[in-house]
Amino acid sequence: MVRHLFALEPLEVSAVGTKTPGRNYNFDDSVAVTLRFPGERIAQFFVTYASAVFNQFSVVGTKGSVASSPCYFFGPDVAIEYDLTVEGEKRHHNPGPVEQFGGETDYFSDCILNNRDHEADGTEGLRDVRVLAAIERALETS
Repeated sequence: MVRHLFALEPLEVSAVGTKTPGRNYNFDDSVAVTLRFPGERIAQFFVTYASAVFNQFSVVGTKGSVASSPCYFFGPDVAIEYDLTVEGEKRHHNPGPVEQFGGETDYFSDCILNNRDHEADGTEGLRDVRVLAAIERALETS
């Protein structure tokens, strides 16, 4: 999501993880990641299988912020709400429920039927995989 928002690739990736005692996972079940981007931009996120649900996203810039909760759930009855604050003025946005996978399928089908390139191509997927691989390498050395 942050790569898309910044329209940039991270320059540096760091991560630290933990394994919850008593669980039979062969991987870190809680991971904190920091990504450093060009232009002195930093993104951080935390992923876990070991805690209560925490479903929030925020971006803070020089003129304002965006905060969303819930933001990652999906389904035909789920609405992704967010607050946009610009120079002290806050507005709440609730576009209503969106059936995410149905919309993605319609979009992809339309691209095929009309011989158009789709927005998230294989190169975009490869860029995501590179970041994930960098996170795994960072976890091995932390």
